Amino acid sequence: MRAVINKLFLITLCGLVSIIHPHAIADTTVNAAPEIIKTSNNIIKQNQKISRNSAVKVVGLEGGHGSGAYVKLDGQYFVITAKHVVGSDWLFLIEGSNKEESVVGQVVYRSDKKDIALLKVPKLRSRTAAKLKVTEQKDLKIGHEVVYSGYPSSYELLTSSGIVSGYENWGESVLVQGWAWPGSSGSAVFNENGNIVGLVIAIGLERFRGSAQLIETLVYTVTIDNEEMKAIKKISKK
Repeated sequence: MRAVINKLFLITLCGLVSIIHPHAIADTTVNAAPEIIKTSNNIIKQNQKISRNSAVKVVGLEGGHGSGAYVKLDGQYFVITAKHVVGSDWLFLIEGSNKEESVVGQVVYRSDKKDIALLKVPKLRSRTAAKLKVTEQKDLKIGHEVVYSGYPSSYELLTSSGIVSGYENWGESVLVQGWAWPGSSGSAVFNENGNIVGLVIAIGLERFRGSAQLIETLVYTVTIDNEEMKAIKKISKK
C-alpha cells in the first residue's frame, strides 16, 4: 500500500523538549547570482565569532529554555528572541555560554505579527553585542547562506550554517536548510555581513503513517523587517 504523508506540521522549538528530553527546554528555481553565494565555511569563519559571542540562553524561572542574542540599541542592552520562548511570562534568567554569567531579563516587547520578543538586560561582561539589520522576507534570496548559534536540547552552545531554500506564508517565514532542535528557538540568524537579520522560530514536523517525525534540517526563520525594527527602536528609546 502506498504510504500517505500528511500535510506538513510545524513544531516550535520550545514545545517538544519536555517529551524528548526532560531537562532541555521550556514548556514553552530561483537561481541566485554565483557572485553573491559564498561557501558555508566562509560564512562560519567570518561570522561564527560574533554569532557565538552574542548568543545567550533564555531560561524560564520555572524551568525550560530557549535561545537569544545580546544586542545594544540606543545605549541600552537587550536580548532578542522568539516570542514563544517567553510566552506570557515577564522575567527570565539570561545566561552566557557555560553559565559564566547570569542576569535577569525583563520582557519589554512582544510583536503583534511575528514571533519576535525583546528583553531588557544589564550590560553583560561575557557577551559581545551584535547589530540588528532591517531585512524583509524577500531580501533573503534562495542560495544565501546564514549562520546561527543557540542552545538546543541539553547541549551547550552550538553553531550551524544553513542555506535559504524557500518561503512560507506561515509567520512570513524564510525556510533554511540547516539544522535545529527544540531549544534553538530564538537563535539569531546572521547574514554574510555579520548582522542579525532574523531568528530561528521552528522546525518542520511531518506525519508518516500516523507517526510524527521531526525534520531537523528544515528550519523556519523570521526576518526583522522595517515594521519590527521601528517598534523595537521605539521601545529602546524609553
